This record gives sequence, C-alpha cells and structure tokens, in this order.
Amino acid sequence: MSDTTNPSAPDNTPAPKPKRSRSEINLKYLNEYELCDELVIEARVPERLALLSPRGWPESRIAAYEILGNRLETAALAAVGRTTARELNTEEKEAARKIMLTAIHPFRVGAKRTYRGKDQEAGRNAFYVNEPLKVSLERLLFIAGQILLKVTPQMVVSNTGEGTINTPAEVVLDGIIPEDIQNLIDRRGDYVSAKDEQTNTENARKQAHVDVQLLFGETRNERIDLQLAADQCWPHTALNGTHNAIRAAFQIPEDRPATE
Repeated sequence: MSDTTNPSAPDNTPAPKPKRSRSEINLKYLNEYELCDELVIEARVPERLALLSPRGWPESRIAAYEILGNRLETAALAAVGRTTARELNTEEKEAARKIMLTAIHPFRVGAKRTYRGKDQEAGRNAFYVNEPLKVSLERLLFIAGQILLKVTPQMVVSNTGEGTINTPAEVVLDGIIPEDIQNLIDRRGDYVSAKDEQTNTENARKQAHVDVQLLFGETRNERIDLQLAADQCWPHTALNGTHNAIRAAFQIPEDRPATE
C-alpha cells in the first residue's frame, strides 16, 4: 500500500517489489533440479515408461531431461561459488553428506534461536535454515564455508603494514560453542579436495548466473511437459481415484487437470 501520511495528497507511486535474497533464488533452482531427479525415477518405471513413450517421452528424452537437471545443479552451485569435493564413491559420498549435515545442524538451530520472528528471516536465510536436506555434498561444503566465514574470527592485513590482525566474528549464534565451530572446520576439511575453493573472475561469475537462468528455464519447461504427458496417461477422471497415487508421484493434482 502507498504511504498516506498526507491524506489530502496521497502518494500514488507503486510500492517497489520486495527484493528476493540470493538464498531464495538459489532455493528455486535447487527445488527444480531435485524435482527433476524425482520425476526421472518415476518415469523410468517400466510400466509407466511404456505409456509415456508414445506420448513423446521415450527413454532418450528422459535421459536428456536428467542431464538438464544435472547441468542445472552444476550451474546453480557455480553461480554461488562452487566448492569442489574430494573424489568419493557413492557410499562414501552419502556418508559424507550425513556427517556434514550433522556438523551444520547446530548452526542452523543457532540461527533459529538468534533470529526469531518474521522480521528476522534474512538472518535465518544467511545460515540456510530452510535449505532442504537432500542436497549434494558440494552444496553442503559450500554452506559450511559460508557459515564459517560468519562465525569465526578472520585474519586481515593491518592498514599500518604491521602484519595481520584478528577481526571478531561477524555473527555470534546462540548456543554455539567452540567445539561446534572446530568440528565444522574439521569435517569440511575432510571432504574438500586439494583444489579447495574454485575462484572465478567477475566475467565467469556473470556467465554462471546467465547459465543457471537459461538452464532453469529449459529444465522447468521439460518438467512441465512431462507432467502434462503424465496427465494424459493417467487422467484425474478415472473412477474411484484409480490414478491418484501415480498422479501424486508425478506431483500433479489428484482431483483436477495438471497446469503449466
């Protein structure tokens, strides 16, 4: 609403749209490529693939959609400064994910305690409080690095040229003890590759944001078409809700047509 402190001369200037934080934008990409992973699994069930294929979704297109989702994940991570993980096999990587989630958990809770109330959402976002748990190891390593930048003192070069000095931590979270910080440092160090953080030029960062937006659009368009194809195969009008479970699996409404 406009500011009407002067009733005789109302301000008709449209209110500016609220700015979206970078973490909210990243979450949009994250949700899209996670949804891609889920739908690919559902579409590849043999009896489902047999019906989807003649409607324009053969295995080759599903594979291409899966590749798009993977590229979107890579681009989303690059757009925020990707962290490179050590080479691990699938089981090791899953174990590492759980260990990193455990190490990060106290900081997420600490942010919830420190930044309470609707007006404190930016503080919670800064510590990825609402980040889904099903994210890649690389994403967790990036999150850990961002948290550590905020909660640990930093060494900076003195303006007087007398060496380095410690600057206080940017944030002190409720309930966080030194052991939590050291554990996060150690666990992150266990899994970061020898290359450590990838550094990008300004042009590379700008290109990464362009890439992720383009890939998001492509992945979203394919996802919608797959869901519409599923709507053709398993209509909501089937008697006794016969198709409700499979429609839910493709994340389309059980009681009405799918929409774009």
